[in-house]
Amino acid sequence: MNDILFIEDFHKPLDRNGVPDTWEIYNAPRPLYGTKTWTNSQGMRSGWFFAAIDPDDQYADRWREETRRLHGQLCVNVSRKTVEDWVQWYYKRLIDDGDLDIGEFTYKDWCNSYLTHLEDTEPY
Repeated sequence: MNDILFIEDFHKPLDRNGVPDTWEIYNAPRPLYGTKTWTNSQGMRSGWFFAAIDPDDQYADRWREETRRLHGQLCVNVSRKTVEDWVQWYYKRLIDDGDLDIGEFTYKDWCNSYLTHLEDTEPY
């Protein structure tokens, strides 16, 4: 299951629908189980249905299991800096392993390319 990332400066922040920051929010093309559920007619990359899971809910493990079964995707707010760090780590690993030669390009070039691609793949 892939996460849905909401990257500052590229996407609107995830609408948490009033649930605390400590709760996990999932999105799917079908109704999900959770501590709190709702729909958003704008839809997302994965559908209109949302579920939030309180980690302290007695059914939290069961909700997560059902969410995975129903192809729910975890929604995560991340900073641009975090994404830049991920991209740099990933390409550095490819280069160090000999799987990629970036030639005249820099990590910043690759990061900008990746973030530009994300602009074209809005999650909503």
